[in-house]
Amino acid sequence: KKRLVNDIQDMGDTYETTAVCKQQNGDSDLETMENEEEPVYNLDHLKNDFFERGLVLTLQVYIKQVKKDSVDIHFNKLGFEVKFCTEDSKFLQLHEGTTKETTFTW
Repeated sequence: KKRLVNDIQDMGDTYETTAVCKQQNGDSDLETMENEEEPVYNLDHLKNDFFERGLVLTLQVYIKQVKKDSVDIHFNKLGFEVKFCTEDSKFLQLHEGTTKETTFTW
């Protein structure tokens, strides 16, 4: 099974989100994604950095003014999905029709 370690670090108005996925034995403790009530916007690209060391993948996603409680990362057999909300007006202006309540997925 894969275990996700998610850490959000406050760096002024920019948050660095680090997700580490480690290979382990046993049953999966990842939750099944539920239907969302908020508007959802799918992103093709998001500023990120990653590195692999053995069976450990570390992913860093850079988002300004992210709502910490909105960050959600799901792993599956083919990849992963990152969900978040942001209050960054410049980011919201880049994506027409989005608001502070919009959930972004990448």
